[in-house]
Order: sequence, then structure tokens, then C-alpha cells
Amino acid sequence: MGKFLFQLIGTIITLVIIGFIGYAVFTRLFQYWEEKEPLDDVVAVDIANPAKNISAKISDLLIEHNITDKGNSGMYFYFRQHYNNLKNSTCYYMIRFFDEEGKQLKGKQYQDEDGYFAIIGKIVPDDNDFENIQRPFIAYDQFDVPNKGVVYFYCDVQLFVLDRKGKRVELAHSDPNRFHLSY
Repeated sequence: MGKFLFQLIGTIITLVIIGFIGYAVFTRLFQYWEEKEPLDDVVAVDIANPAKNISAKISDLLIEHNITDKGNSGMYFYFRQHYNNLKNSTCYYMIRFFDEEGKQLKGKQYQDEDGYFAIIGKIVPDDNDFENIQRPFIAYDQFDVPNKGVVYFYCDVQLFVLDRKGKRVELAHSDPNRFHLSY
């Protein structure tokens, strides 16, 4: 009975530690770097007829591995984006990448303004109820992966516009998506 109780307590302590580590990783992934700007300052909205109910959403984030594009081996990141009341506005998507601990990766070829690994694309919706599917390609050589083993990463997608000062105003944010690379 004593051995069973000792093993049970050890298992509970282990689960608590794993839960704490998981909580710490995911809370870092969801931190916002800046407070959101009010949507009234958005340049992307037609100033003559500003829409008060602009919005966007992201869905169906999928990763397709083992793709060759222009001689490079890599993967496609598919995601659906939907924009409301943003006709003829310049909108952006950004795919960010994190290590398994939630730390944002430094960029090699693709970077945001802070030097972090990010794929940034631009789209101008041609209707007030606009939906499309993006499919950016990311080469495997953009990731630091050891010669052997498996490495896990996270990515997320943000949809945003720029305000009058050139700052991002986030419209939508995906949940993190975990993927792995192995050699």
C-alpha cells in the first residue's frame, strides 16, 4: 500500500509539473506585443465612407510537407482568410514561427521589422465580403534543425491593417499550430 501511495503522489507531482510547463509555453505564444489601436484610426478604411464593423477571421490552417518549389524542398502553409467591410483596403497576413518553448525564431531570409522569422503577404479585398485561400511556401532550410532527430515548432497567423502612423492593427489571430521537422 505504501509503495502504491508513493507512486501515486509521484505521478501527480509529475502531471502538475508538465501542466505548469505547458501553461508557460502557451501563455508566451498568446502574448500581444502592443496594445491594439482603435479601429477608427485605420487608414485601410475608405475615409469618405468608414465602415464601423470591419473584421476578419482565419480558418483552416494546414501544413503540407515535402513540396518542391523552384528547386527548394519545403512546405506549403494553407489558410483561409475572410474580410468584412474592407473592400479596396490594403490588408496583410503574417505567419510567425516559434520554437517548442514559445520563443519567436530569428529570421534567415524572411523577417519582420524586428528580425524575427515571419512570412508577410499583402492582399487587397475586391469585395466587402471577401474570402480567399493563401498558400505561401517556406523552404526547410529556413529552420535550424540538427542533422538527426525531430524538432517541434509552432506557427500562427495574424491578419492586420496599418493605422495612420504605420502601426499594425490586428484584425484576427489564429491559434498556434504545432508541426515538426525531422532528418
